[in-house]
Amino acid sequence: MIVLRSKNNMLDKITARLDSEGIEDYDIANRIPSDSVSLKVDSEVKIYLPLDYEYSQYDIDNYIRGNFGSHLRTTTKQDRDLYVMSISGRLNENQVYSLIKYIIETNEFIVLL
Repeated sequence: MIVLRSKNNMLDKITARLDSEGIEDYDIANRIPSDSVSLKVDSEVKIYLPLDYEYSQYDIDNYIRGNFGSHLRTTTKQDRDLYVMSISGRLNENQVYSLIKYIIETNEFIVLL
C-alpha cells in the first residue's frame, strides 16, 4: 500500500512492480521506522534493521553475495537503535526489486524510504 509518492524514479518503478504482483507487505515513509526493516534507494542502497533484527543482516548479506555476485560486500554499523547495512557496489533495479522481495519473504514486511 503506497502512502506517499516518492521522488525516486527507481523506487516508483519498483513499487509499481510490487503492486502489479499484488504484493502489499510494504509501505513508503519519509522516516526510518524503529520496528521494521527499511530500505533506502538513492545513489546507494542502505538497509536499516532494528536491533531485534540483528541476525537478519547475515541472511541479507548471504542473499546479496549468493545472488548478485561475490564481489558485492555489505558493511554493518550500529547507529543508536538501528543497524545500518551498506552495500559496497551498485545494484540495478532488478537486483533491488529482488532484494526487497527477499526481505518481505523473510521478515514479512518492509518500509521503503
